Amino acid sequence: MNKKAESFKEFLDNAKIGVFAVEEVADDALNSVIFRSHLDIGGNQLPTIVVLDDSVYAMIRILIAPKVEDEQHAEKVRALLNDFNKQFKVFKYYLDDNNAIVLDLCLVTPGDKIEGELVYAMFDLVINHLNESYKNLMNAVWGK
Repeated sequence: MNKKAESFKEFLDNAKIGVFAVEEVADDALNSVIFRSHLDIGGNQLPTIVVLDDSVYAMIRILIAPKVEDEQHAEKVRALLNDFNKQFKVFKYYLDDNNAIVLDLCLVTPGDKIEGELVYAMFDLVINHLNESYKNLMNAVWGK
């Protein structure tokens, strides 16, 4: 396990946060470790990962919706995601190659440790945002 992942795991253990499954990525040049969990937003379980590796970056990735089926709806979703991206500096929305809605938060993490409090501050920020915006976003997905 890389040192950032060790420091995050230590933070989680000390804070008695047991919501993550930990997976070390085999044969990965950056020694990536994935912490898997989910966010409960409006009764929906959104798959969430924290990726820690030997680079200067850490990533929080949230799967908002697995696929926007209708292309007309996808255009509305793209416009809404673009509006969100204009408002928020720390996280970015996008549609992936399969039209899934993904939300990424990228943190600069120089050195061998990560500040667990910073990661959790970012979770608080994104949870508050999603609690306010998830319903409107899903209405765009469904064409409402």
